[in-house]
Amino acid sequence: MGHIRSKDTVAPLRASSAAAPQQVWLNVNHHCLTNRQKDISWMAVHGCFPTREFMYRRHIALTENCPHGCNTVENTYHVLAECSVARRVWALFVPSVSHNRLLWS
Repeated sequence: MGHIRSKDTVAPLRASSAAAPQQVWLNVNHHCLTNRQKDISWMAVHGCFPTREFMYRRHIALTENCPHGCNTVENTYHVLAECSVARRVWALFVPSVSHNRLLWS
């Protein structure tokens, strides 16, 4: 894992308390996560998860709308929690836990 250098740009996290950024980092870098899961968590927290919204702003995607017919912008929250396809996937992998409670509490 690399170190932050003085020339690196670091985006501040929106937090409700002084301890929240530390807790976010502990969750993103949790020892139980695989490296791929850590990468996905890091991208979600830093706003660079490759959603349609993200790619549209960079002129990679033609639209920022969800391709699954949700009639809404496909952002990180939508991909992980709101999209009907995401809800079905969460139900397959975590059937006993509410995906909203798992992700956002």
